[in-house]
Amino acid sequence: MNSTLTRPRLRLIFLHGGPGMDSSYVKSFADSLGHVGEVVIYDHGSTKKASTIEDLLTELESVIESCDARVVLIGHSFGGTLACKYLERLTASNLKVSGIVTICSPLDSSWTESLYSQPSNYEELKHVEMKISALDKCLPPNDLFRAETLCWLPFYFSKDFHLLGRKLLESIQYNFDLFEALSRSFMNDFDVSDSLLKAKVPIFSIWSTSDRIISFEYSDKTSRKFPHIPFSYVDDAGHFPFVEKPNEVKHLIELFVSKIQKEEN
Repeated sequence: MNSTLTRPRLRLIFLHGGPGMDSSYVKSFADSLGHVGEVVIYDHGSTKKASTIEDLLTELESVIESCDARVVLIGHSFGGTLACKYLERLTASNLKVSGIVTICSPLDSSWTESLYSQPSNYEELKHVEMKISALDKCLPPNDLFRAETLCWLPFYFSKDFHLLGRKLLESIQYNFDLFEALSRSFMNDFDVSDSLLKAKVPIFSIWSTSDRIISFEYSDKTSRKFPHIPFSYVDDAGHFPFVEKPNEVKHLIELFVSKIQKEEN
């Protein structure tokens, strides 16, 4: 009988984007990494009382503490922002997080300036604003939030993925109240730079060259700001690179997790 204790498998905690969206759109990709570690999907804002960034961090902390193994946080868009914000709660005594992967995640609120300052976006941004202004404002808030999100489809997905992207965005469950509360209290003015500069855990950033929400200008500036954080670009993919090029994103995460495991062993 082998008396060697088996080390618990690493947990991969996926944090979806938003805020105010559910995790349904990341499930398929997250499940494809089941061979790397046990997949846990955290639906932020799952408790009714959650309305602030601190509420979400407390929720996330509870999910992390419930895991009986070390974890890697994998966050898409706002989910990556939340993961980086969580670094503020890490201390030498509770370093249960082995690493963080951000996927097309804004690290400060200047990402909106980059979006609106691109001359190539001017005409299409006007078109998006016209479509949003023409929506039926009598729709229930969550339905209106979905309709407004769909107006941004060309900025979320590259042209070849508009049909798939529309189906994905339509299938998401939306929470306008959470979106509004977090936009007002956090997203309109945030910066996780200090947390990143003081980070005690490995971080890896994945960006997309054709992401029109988090522009190349912004990701390039951010990557130069944090030279200690390795990064990689997924070519010709939009804001959801794991939808458009899942194998490439999966491979990048596999390499990062493998490196962490080797260093911890």
